[in-house]
Amino acid sequence: MNDPRASSFSRRGMRLLLSCLLWGLLLPRPAAADAPARPVSRHELFFAYNAMSWTESQSGGQEVLEEKGYTLGLHLRSLWRAGREPDVRSEIRAFTGTLDYDGMTFGGTPLQTTTDYAGLGGSVDVGLPLRIGAQSGARPFGGLSSDGWVRSIDNTGRISGEGYNEWWFVLDAVAGVSLTLEQPEGWSWFLEPGVAYPVYQRTAYDLKFPDGTDDVSVEPGREPEFRVEAGVRSERWLLSVLYRARTFAESDHVHVGPFT
Repeated sequence: MNDPRASSFSRRGMRLLLSCLLWGLLLPRPAAADAPARPVSRHELFFAYNAMSWTESQSGGQEVLEEKGYTLGLHLRSLWRAGREPDVRSEIRAFTGTLDYDGMTFGGTPLQTTTDYAGLGGSVDVGLPLRIGAQSGARPFGGLSSDGWVRSIDNTGRISGEGYNEWWFVLDAVAGVSLTLEQPEGWSWFLEPGVAYPVYQRTAYDLKFPDGTDDVSVEPGREPEFRVEAGVRSERWLLSVLYRARTFAESDHVHVGPFT
């Protein structure tokens, strides 16, 4: 955000780092995964322990705030494959948590407080399972992913009255490859690097300005997100680590009255 005395409002550049420890159970499935010519389905219900880091910087690169903390999530991931055809994978996810905020008010006064996060997301992709060895396989995939969350700066009243909410929405095109290495004991290693590029993203703010303007919306600049998940999977459980790094470039400028 720019100088609060100006008549232009914009979103600074931001960087989101997310490291997730995922663990859960594989739900019962009607067909065995070792019969590729038959219909296959797999359902995974798991929890996520997320270590989040959110930083914001001005166009010159000067960091103006940093948030760090942990959130908890719940994921349901499903995969369907009919015979030897390409498969379809979907995921529904939710998360919530509180991060420590170390930054400043709109007027530039240093401030330490907390920020609450809560969000929902979902994705769907189509993949082509390939065997590349007796015990290894690959699944190149492509699809769409969307996430929406509210970021609530619930501070001491020094920013816009009693704090404010930011409403975020992102729609991404995603692509990657999932690599697996099966073990004789019945479990397997997997590694899944991928990239996401925003097709659409928007941020709305619950702010009050002297001229009566509120609910300001901007569109952050688009940058790719890089992600990688690695872990182990058996017939009944899953344990993995997911790392995501995303940058929101500086947004467009919206002309509004000066900040309160």
